[in-house]
Amino acid sequence: MDDDIKDKLVEYLKVMTWYHSEKKEPTGLFATIGHIETTLSSLNRNLENANNSSTKLSAALNWLTGVLAIAAIAQVVVTLLK
Repeated sequence: MDDDIKDKLVEYLKVMTWYHSEKKEPTGLFATIGHIETTLSSLNRNLENANNSSTKLSAALNWLTGVLAIAAIAQVVVTLLK
């Protein structure tokens, strides 16, 4: 093996040995993936909360519409009975 290539290989191995001894994992990649996962979880929770709120609002509006319809019918009946 050529001495120049051998020296570069030894230097490369030293750098990689240092890198892996200092960093247990490539933190940039895993931090980014973790951030994406956290953001998606948060968005999913927000969507679930919005869906629950929408369902509750729809139920309340349906109830209110029913009450108003009954009140209108009662008003018509009272008017007719006069």
